[in-house]
Amino acid sequence: MGRPPGVNRVNKSLEKLRDYLLDFYGKINEVKAGAASTKDLLEEPEAVTLYRKCKSMNTLLVSGGLLDQPHIWLLEWNIVESQKALFDNLAAANSGA
Repeated sequence: MGRPPGVNRVNKSLEKLRDYLLDFYGKINEVKAGAASTKDLLEEPEAVTLYRKCKSMNTLLVSGGLLDQPHIWLLEWNIVESQKALFDNLAAANSGA
């Protein structure tokens, strides 16, 4: 018995977010390194915007979790956090910090 269709959709959505974040943070680093123009920057995804807001307020998006589906929101959060950390570490390593 395979996974329910909803699980596959969520997984595809999370993979798409991860791939977009690789490009998003990659472009930021290219601009910082002078290898790209700021006009090449990608739009910040909503997941990153929500991540920043919640992180700054030290709270969940909605009391009880994102539309009572905190496992989905937490998976998105984890992807954003891990990709951000990866590129922050790469930037620190490249700057000699």
